[in-house]
Amino acid sequence: LARRFMKDYGLNKHIPQSTLIEFLLSAPDDDAANSERSKTNSDESQMTNQVFDIRHDLNQTETAVRECLALLPILNRNLVLRKCLMNLEKDQRCAKDYDRHAMVLQLYRECLNKLSGVMKKSDTRAKMHEEETGRIERRLQSIVIISSIFEKYQSEK
Repeated sequence: LARRFMKDYGLNKHIPQSTLIEFLLSAPDDDAANSERSKTNSDESQMTNQVFDIRHDLNQTETAVRECLALLPILNRNLVLRKCLMNLEKDQRCAKDYDRHAMVLQLYRECLNKLSGVMKKSDTRAKMHEEETGRIERRLQSIVIISSIFEKYQSEK
């Protein structure tokens, strides 16, 4: 339906997949806000408000994102994942959601690696690409370290 809409109005055909990826990799709605809303509703409307948000299940989210990424050209994959990463870092709701950050960083790193296979080695963009890959690697390693520290701290409690 979304593709047909884009075609009918002459819009970019990659927008539906990109937008879906951005949604899937964004911070899920706050559970406290959802439970507060459901308390104020009647029993009938409360049943209709109980909707599963796929973003709470990172395994399903990653699977859905990978399926959408397969529909995009390699350059668009990198652009949308970089945008998602920057949006995730700005969002205070995901400040300590290290698993989500690690998943997005991993997806972005995989796409960067695929892109490096098609880039010319002498291109000036190749150097920038290499630097970006190095930054992503370091950030991913940092997330793993921070996450392991918090897991150890929580297990001691």
